[in-house]
Amino acid sequence: MAVLGTLKEVTALPADSVPPGDVDKNIKLVNKSFVGHFAGPDTLYAHVTAEYFRLGYHRYQTIHGIGDGGCWVLPRMKDLAQEKQELSLTLDW
Repeated sequence: MAVLGTLKEVTALPADSVPPGDVDKNIKLVNKSFVGHFAGPDTLYAHVTAEYFRLGYHRYQTIHGIGDGGCWVLPRMKDLAQEKQELSLTLDW
């Protein structure tokens, strides 16, 4: 399963007024789109790619990828990034 979305700052607080560890409370995932498949990584990735372009994420300056430890997840995120896009990858397991 994959979740695509847009990060949005919900409140604008000065950086020095946010306690350490609470920065993420000011950010929300919006415009969520879920892609799920039981046919394997290749089919899931094909559907994620289609949704990525349908939602217009190929036009964003920066994209963030979060993987669950599957050996195929993060390398394919690199394939989604377009030539001038910045990509950050996070392993979450």
